Amino acid sequence: MELDQARAIKWMRSFTDVRLALATRLGVEDGDEARWAALPDDDPVSQAHDIYEWVGYLQETLVEALDD
Repeated sequence: MELDQARAIKWMRSFTDVRLALATRLGVEDGDEARWAALPDDDPVSQAHDIYEWVGYLQETLVEALDD
Protein backbone atom coordinates (compact mmCIF):
# COMPACT_ATOMS: atom_id res chain seq x y z
CA MET A 1 0.00 0.00 0.00
CA GLU A 2 1.37 3.39 -0.96
CA LEU A 3 1.08 6.38 1.27
CA ASP A 4 0.05 9.63 -0.39
CA GLN A 5 1.62 12.90 0.73
CA ALA A 6 -1.37 14.04 2.80
CA ARG A 7 -1.44 10.81 4.80
CA ALA A 8 2.33 10.83 5.16
CA ILE A 9 2.15 14.29 6.70
CA LYS A 10 -0.53 13.10 9.13
CA TRP A 11 1.74 10.20 10.13
CA MET A 12 4.69 12.57 10.61
CA ARG A 13 2.60 14.77 12.89
CA SER A 14 1.54 11.72 14.87
CA PHE A 15 5.13 10.52 15.18
CA THR A 16 6.13 13.99 16.37
CA ASP A 17 3.39 13.99 19.02
CA VAL A 18 4.39 10.53 20.27
CA ARG A 19 8.09 11.46 20.40
CA LEU A 20 7.39 14.71 22.26
CA ALA A 21 5.19 12.93 24.79
CA LEU A 22 7.79 10.22 25.37
CA ALA A 23 10.65 12.74 25.56
CA THR A 24 8.78 14.76 28.16
CA ARG A 25 7.82 11.71 30.19
CA LEU A 26 11.35 10.29 30.07
CA GLY A 27 13.16 13.60 30.54
CA VAL A 28 15.13 13.24 27.30
CA GLU A 29 17.63 16.07 26.76
CA ASP A 30 20.28 16.89 24.18
CA GLY A 31 23.58 15.18 24.89
CA ASP A 32 22.24 12.60 27.36
CA GLU A 33 23.03 9.54 25.23
CA ALA A 34 25.41 8.15 27.88
CA ARG A 35 22.56 8.14 30.40
CA TRP A 36 20.44 5.94 28.17
CA ALA A 37 23.32 3.68 27.15
CA ALA A 38 24.10 3.01 30.83
CA LEU A 39 20.66 1.60 31.61
CA PRO A 40 20.26 -2.20 31.51
CA ASP A 41 18.24 -3.56 28.59
CA ASP A 42 15.59 -5.00 30.90
CA ASP A 43 14.94 -1.62 32.57
CA PRO A 44 11.42 -0.44 31.64
CA VAL A 45 12.70 3.13 31.25
CA SER A 46 15.34 1.91 28.80
CA GLN A 47 12.66 0.03 26.88
CA ALA A 48 10.49 3.16 26.71
CA HIS A 49 13.51 5.08 25.41
CA ASP A 50 13.98 2.39 22.76
CA ILE A 51 10.42 3.06 21.61
CA TYR A 52 11.21 6.78 21.51
CA GLU A 53 14.22 6.08 19.27
CA TRP A 54 12.22 3.68 17.08
CA VAL A 55 9.50 6.27 16.47
CA GLY A 56 12.27 8.72 15.56
CA TYR A 57 13.59 6.21 13.05
CA LEU A 58 10.11 5.83 11.53
CA GLN A 59 9.80 9.60 11.32
CA GLU A 60 13.21 9.93 9.67
CA THR A 61 12.50 7.26 7.05
CA LEU A 62 9.17 8.90 6.23
CA VAL A 63 10.86 12.28 5.75
CA GLU A 64 13.48 10.67 3.51
CA ALA A 65 10.79 8.94 1.44
CA LEU A 66 8.96 12.23 0.94
CA ASP A 67 12.17 13.93 -0.18
CA ASP A 68 12.68 11.40 -2.99
